[in-house]
Amino acid sequence: MSAEVETSEGIDESEKKNSVAPEKENHTRMADLSELLKEGTKEAHDPAENTQFVKDFLK
Repeated sequence: MSAEVETSEGIDESEKKNSVAPEKENHTRMADLSELLKEGTKEAHDPAENTQFVKDFLK
């Protein structure tokens, strides 16, 4: 019999503790991806945002 305690979800305590780091790492990667996408699409967004349609839409 294992000494580790199993939770009702079927995840033992050691797995639960180790899952915190990947969640934080994933959040960091998502923030990095967001910044990369923002920077990568900036050139396309600038002219698109200055079209007459968008100017009228934002009024």
